[in-house]
Amino acid sequence: MLCYVSNTSPKVRDNVSPLHGDNRWELHMNDKYRWAAGRKIVLIHGAAATSRIWRLVIAELHVSLPYTRILVPDRRCTGNMDKETDDLWEACSGALVVGVSGGATLAWALASRKCPMLGMIAHEPAAGNLCPGLLSYAGSAWSESTLNPVRRATLFGERLYGTQWNADELPSDVAAVSRDYRMFSQFNPAPPRINPSVITLTIGALSPKIRYDAAQAYEQTFGIPSHTLAGAKHCVQLEQPRLFADVIASHLLAATSKQSLA
Repeated sequence: MLCYVSNTSPKVRDNVSPLHGDNRWELHMNDKYRWAAGRKIVLIHGAAATSRIWRLVIAELHVSLPYTRILVPDRRCTGNMDKETDDLWEACSGALVVGVSGGATLAWALASRKCPMLGMIAHEPAAGNLCPGLLSYAGSAWSESTLNPVRRATLFGERLYGTQWNADELPSDVAAVSRDYRMFSQFNPAPPRINPSVITLTIGALSPKIRYDAAQAYEQTFGIPSHTLAGAKHCVQLEQPRLFADVIASHLLAATSKQSLA
């Protein structure tokens, strides 16, 4: 199992700015820049989050991958997997698709529908019947009947992502969190219909055993191993943004090099 290790602590760089309120983020790019051929990344957020959760990774990618188009959609969180993947299809076509948690689940769903993506990085996707109970602890937040909807959504996020996450990451529509949870908890992964060689699964080195059980189930079922990310758990975008950005950059550069040689 390959282990990615960061030798420097993450540092936030002030090169990201909010657009259209707090839920839309993109890189500062001069209009005269031309995007490098084939260099497009789509970052997909999961439940209890918006595009804002990618801000630290975006800051790192701005430095390591200039001239790269980076799309960070705010999902509608419809609760319907087909609608969500339909929404993402055009953006993800020809892109390196990157997701964490529910975002990773959507990336896998796109691959199983044969979305013509350049490649995929999925960090700890849902596993459905491959690993029953994977989302039970986080999902138990919805049984806390004495809590109001915002507090239940917050508790869900805390249990899913850990201490680096806080309620500032929640979408303005907190009902979206429960819709996402129901959708992802009902997800069962189908075989990917893209080249397995362009798929990278990752897992946090500090993630609990059940996440490793899920990773093992993915490998046994689909033949795709998970690479371990040092110092990370489930919320790798906030825990190890520089390390994750390095993984994204390496994958993109390798994929575009292969593409240019084809």
